[in-house]
Order: sequence, then structure tokens, then C-alpha cells
Amino acid sequence: VTASLVPTPSANTNGYHNSNITFTVDAEDTGDYSGLALVEYWITYNGNKGDVKELYKHDSDIKNIFTDDEKLVVDASLYNSADVKVTLHVVDRAGNEKAVDKTLKINSTKPTLSLDITGTKFDNAQDGYYNDKRELTITIVDRADTFSKANVAAGLVVKKNGQVVTVNTDDIEWTTDTD
Repeated sequence: VTASLVPTPSANTNGYHNSNITFTVDAEDTGDYSGLALVEYWITYNGNKGDVKELYKHDSDIKNIFTDDEKLVVDASLYNSADVKVTLHVVDRAGNEKAVDKTLKINSTKPTLSLDITGTKFDNAQDGYYNDKRELTITIVDRADTFSKANVAAGLVVKKNGQVVTVNTDDIEWTTDTD
């Protein structure tokens, strides 16, 4: 008995999926063998095994090959975790079994960004003009397993009077909250 799971789309360069994943399922018991008895799958999410779902069960006709590319879909909004495993389980009519696992990392939550500038403005100043030092606080909310300080620092552009100012990333104060 052989079995395979092929996800579409593939994970991004960081190994994550951010949208639903559809699997092509292939199961075979070819040659002079007994034929397929059962093709089923389940999804384990954060260590909890979900319901077993049947894709094929032998009734009267002997089937040696099963292929499906529509029924096994992992919903990215329901399984939004770096700890997702899809298990395909195939049994032939002689009782031989094969299980194949595919581990997924899914992050379908878009990060959020907010800016807060503190400082004292002139009473009659136009917006954006201050008479004292100011502090810019950038708040980024993202999952801890996908947040990258290096990527944030690399994408940070600060301008003063229209000119880019070099920011020493060692001067950035990072705080994290696991909530």
C-alpha cells in the first residue's frame, strides 16, 4: 500500500502558509493485491487530534487506486497555528496499512501597525511641528513565531526634512508581550 499528500499552494520561503491548503491525495494498492479498503485523514492541531474523515471505503467494487484533489482542504482561519499536522491513513483489504503525515505552519493573521508620537507641540503649530524632543513608538502586533526584528529593522525608513536618516538598530528598544 502506498499513500501521498501533496499540498497546494506550497509554503512560502519561510515555511508558512497564509491561505487555505488543498491536498492532492493518492493511495494505491496495485498489482495482484487485495485492493483498497479505506482511505481516511485527520488533522492534529496544537497537539489535539481532530475527527477522522473518510475519503473512500470499500463497498462492492475492488478499487486499487484512489486519487482526490478536492476534498481535503485545511482552512487557514480555523487552523491558524505553527503546529498543524495532516495524517493520511490507508488500509488495503488484507489489513496492510500506511500512514503519511504532512506538517504545516499556518499564519493567516495579518500583522497590525500603529504609530504614536509624544512630545510638546507649539500651541499654534501646524500638525507635525514640535518644540521639544519627540519620541516615536511603533507598535507591531504579530504572532511571536513569525515576528522578525531583523525584517522590521531592515524595512524601517526614517526621514528628517525629506532626507533618509540612518537608524542604528542597536538604538531600537524592543519590548515583547506574549499575549
